Amino acid sequence: MEEDNIVDEEEVSVEDVAYEAHHKVDALIDLLIKKNIITNSEYDEQIDSLISDMEKEEEKEDCGCSQEEKKEEGCCGCD
Repeated sequence: MEEDNIVDEEEVSVEDVAYEAHHKVDALIDLLIKKNIITNSEYDEQIDSLISDMEKEEEKEDCGCSQEEKKEEGCCGCD
């Protein structure tokens, strides 16, 4: 009986999933801009902010302090 419920699943690579998700997000952004829900400049500002935040997080990770030091006051102040 369990065999009746088995569905043939196609193997999909992580790259394929990421590629498809990227295009779906692009389509949603285009739709939001076309409907005047957001402007292109608002979107660009948000992307710039996101990139800046990600770079700051990378700097924190690469500061050289151990995880123990980051939990304590003795860290370089990266937190």
